[in-house]
Amino acid sequence: PSGVNIALAQAVEVSSFDGIPVLRKSNAAKLVDGKTGEWTSTAISETAKSDEWLEVALDDTYEIGKILFTPTEDGVGYPVDFSITVCSEDGEWEEVFAKKNCKQPKNGKVQEYTFDKTTASKIRINVSRLREVEEGYQVRLAEIEIY
Repeated sequence: PSGVNIALAQAVEVSSFDGIPVLRKSNAAKLVDGKTGEWTSTAISETAKSDEWLEVALDDTYEIGKILFTPTEDGVGYPVDFSITVCSEDGEWEEVFAKKNCKQPKNGKVQEYTFDKTTASKIRINVSRLREVEEGYQVRLAEIEIY
């Protein structure tokens, strides 16, 4: 991708986490570490219809218009229905992109989503339908890049 990935090494939060609480931040940080060998995940849900989110807080306000998701190698846990919202300096959230019925990516193929350029200091991926995993339903992503 052209440009600089402004998500790299930024602060990240995830709505839920299964595991030892002290590992919650390191789980989320995998989403923007520039490596795709490990992934970030939400807690396991019993139903596909569950609201989860992943949020990147940028160190400044930037103009953005593209986001890339790197799935796990086999695409397990890739969001089925999601939207992307951005927050600008005024604190208001605005939806800039939405997608439903996403197919499960194969071979870790990066998925690119573009939208009209906007300014943002925070970006949130809101997942409203989760993909089935071995233990239930969950969101899993290896990396997020923002341009």
